[in-house]
Amino acid sequence: MRKRALKVLALILSLFFTSLAVCPVAVAHTGIGNGGDVMDAYLSDARYRVTEIFRRFMQEGPDARGAVCAQLELTTTQKSDCAAFLQATAAEYISLHTGPNPVPFEISATPVYVDGPDGEPLRVAARTWLGAEGPITFDYELIASRSPRLLLALLIHETGHKVTFHYESKQGSKLHVEDDLPVLSFATGRQLLDSAGLAMAEYAVRERLIGDTYALVDQFWCKITFNDASRPIIVSTANERDFLNDASQANRFAAFDMIIGYPKPAGIKIGDGENCLAFHLRAHEEADCQDAHDPATRYTEMEIYRIFKRKPGEAPRPNEAVATKRLNDFNPACAAVPDVTDQPMTIATPSMTFTCQYKGAQADPLNSQIHGHGVGDAADDCF
Repeated sequence: MRKRALKVLALILSLFFTSLAVCPVAVAHTGIGNGGDVMDAYLSDARYRVTEIFRRFMQEGPDARGAVCAQLELTTTQKSDCAAFLQATAAEYISLHTGPNPVPFEISATPVYVDGPDGEPLRVAARTWLGAEGPITFDYELIASRSPRLLLALLIHETGHKVTFHYESKQGSKLHVEDDLPVLSFATGRQLLDSAGLAMAEYAVRERLIGDTYALVDQFWCKITFNDASRPIIVSTANERDFLNDASQANRFAAFDMIIGYPKPAGIKIGDGENCLAFHLRAHEEADCQDAHDPATRYTEMEIYRIFKRKPGEAPRPNEAVATKRLNDFNPACAAVPDVTDQPMTIATPSMTFTCQYKGAQADPLNSQIHGHGVGDAADDCF
């Protein structure tokens, strides 16, 4: 039976291992109570991008596949070996991250260490086992600020220790790339996998699969029911989450706003005679979705307001509040389980009722802000 050897990710490149302060971080919730941690969403997206970029890579012609590492600062032989490794393992990269049992991910709330070359503990961004079995464990603090490009390169590096790759070393035949042993023309396996990860990440950028920053997009399903028994209007809407803490802070995801309507691009409006009724929702959080918190730091505000159509020669009229509601100590993203009926997120006027259900969050590695009303656009009859 093949011996499982613990492999470490100790990326020497400064873009992966920066001089961050070493301190424990509490990350039990950090933002998506209904769907896990914010980094869960980012890593789930990175997994998908790995499979997609390798599928596209395999569809390229021989010349394009052979040149995938050409832009890196490597020797001619190393560029060729880097491309050969990626071509030989592309299919397994896909299989390891698809199907019913993809490689498990673990996110550690405490620093991740391994034994360094000198025998001293070395903090690393991630670690995993050689071979297909075993999870990839990520150091939360060291990956929380990673761009889509660097997170993808990190995951490709890690998975590179799990794919099967036959090569000869001074210690005999090998099946998996190890960090500290020479591989082909590379002085260490670490250098090979750093190069492979960066090459594929740059390829993903050129293919417009990823961009420079992540956005977290919150999705809502809303229904407008009319008291006169008219057919209800169904609206699916999504907007980027606003994180309120500085991006350099360890608790960067702890405080946030989720908004439907102004000032976000996606909102819900419906005709009201010659005027317009608009729905606004703001779910606010300051305590990282933790149970122990000040109720005043968690709330959801809803409002229906009238926007008056401006007539020729008439000064603009301020918006008029029609209905308001505040749900103290409630944020749908911090709920322990999904709120199926969504009765708490209902607000009504004498003629209609707005009901919204939070449907979770999704990472957007292009930060494209492509959001809108979706099915059943309620703004069609509104100016």
